[in-house]
Amino acid sequence: MKVYPSIASANPLNISGELEKIRGHPHVHVDIEDGHFLPNITFGQKTVRQLVQQTDFEFDLHLLTDQPYLFLQTLSGCHFSHICFHGEASAYPLREINLIKKMGAKAGIAVNFKTQVREFRPFFPSLDYILIMTAEPDEAGENFCPAMIEKIQEARAILPKNIEIWADGGIQAENIRSLSETGVTAVVMGRAVWNSADPLQSLKEYEKL
Repeated sequence: MKVYPSIASANPLNISGELEKIRGHPHVHVDIEDGHFLPNITFGQKTVRQLVQQTDFEFDLHLLTDQPYLFLQTLSGCHFSHICFHGEASAYPLREINLIKKMGAKAGIAVNFKTQVREFRPFFPSLDYILIMTAEPDEAGENFCPAMIEKIQEARAILPKNIEIWADGGIQAENIRSLSETGVTAVVMGRAVWNSADPLQSLKEYEKL
């Protein structure tokens, strides 16, 4: 299981220091929340660009925004391993998918709590992964919702085998095994990483589960 620590859950006043705590772990997950699609605001494009260009981590990007195409345009030239956007926020998802691939990243659609993966079936041939929210986004102290296991199972049954499933939201160590058994190949973890005494060691242990 790949584990992507979400930098949005780290100390926002000491991002560089937080990243030092996980040096040696290759992947970092960064959320852009715009205050519209969600009420919260995380990082602006300038901050994300500097994170990508001035550190040696491999970043994946999760756009929790309205008008994801405009955000992608402002981040052109930045290297991300993966980029996903919320299908609920896009009128023309293929436009975002094509731009993501032009940027050299793997393309994904993120699916909110109440949205069914099957709604995006027309785009399956163009996707590399689906990110399924396993907790309501932007809720302080959000908890993993066990009902999402069934949703992931249903998604795995209809998705082509080449499309990965990621899970994001309230995930703790005790959830990883059940997620893996449903076919999830990567999880995004926030508090479970940054609130631990040794974030790097925690990541190593989580990836063994």
